[in-house]
Formats: sequence, structure tokens, C-alpha cells
Amino acid sequence: MFKPQARALLASISMLAAAPLSAHADDSVWTGKANGGLATLSYGSIDLTKSPEFLLSCFNGMGIAVLDVRAAIAGVEAGKPLSIQLLAGTQTVEIKAEGASDGKDGATYAEASDVQVKPILAVLGQTGPVTLKIGDASVSFSDLGRNDALKTFSEECAID
Repeated sequence: MFKPQARALLASISMLAAAPLSAHADDSVWTGKANGGLATLSYGSIDLTKSPEFLLSCFNGMGIAVLDVRAAIAGVEAGKPLSIQLLAGTQTVEIKAEGASDGKDGATYAEASDVQVKPILAVLGQTGPVTLKIGDASVSFSDLGRNDALKTFSEECAID
């Protein structure tokens, strides 16, 4: 489901998605970054040693957008199909994905390749917290920094 070249590139840039901010080390924030043909929108710790819980990557040159969810949600099995739901305000989007493993520590996460960006941005553009659901499990993300991060990402991502 995930193109090998995109997987390698995503792994190498996942740490670029977070930005240092003046806040407590355990706070999670939304961050938007752009570097050449890559735009990222992430939610996670400001600690650069931690992977973001939510990472939407827009590979303009390859014409593909990828969603990587590493939030602590039980029930994700590597190689198994799953559905990710994002909900905020009156908007909902469902994204087909599959379980994946990074192979290092046996941790599993959800990833979706070739996702449509606009429906995700429509949900994230709502006010208030965003809820992410996989099966019966869910996690909420605050809106801290989301508007600025969305603006940066939207200006740089050329994929619908």
C-alpha cells in the first residue's frame, strides 16, 4: 500500500516535522513545515527525539500524500487493513489504511498512502479538538498551533 521510495523518504523526514517551540517538553502541538517539494503537517511532542503522533506528508514531486499515525491506539496489526476516522466540529473523514511496523522496537502504527488531502484539511480546519479513531479506540488532539500549521501546509502542498 505504501510506495517503497515514499516509505524511505518518510522515515528520513519524520523528525523534520517537529519544530522547537517555547513550551513544556511534554506538550503536543501542531506544526506545519515545508522543504522543497515536501510539506508536512504534524501533531506531537515538541521533543524532537519523539515521532509525531500524526504526520501528513505531501510529496509534491511524486504526486502523493501519506498519513502516518503513531498515536497510542491499541489494536493495530502490521499488514492488516484498517480505517482511520478524523472528526472535528461537524466534519468527519474516513481514511483507508493498514497497520505497519518500524521493525526496530516492534511498535505498530497506521499508515495510508495516496490519501486525499482536502477532506483531511476540511476536518482539521474545524475549531476545537480533533478526535482520531481506529476501531473502538480513540485519541483527541488539541488545537494548539493548528491554524498556523494548516496555513503553512496548505500553501505548500500541491496535492488535492
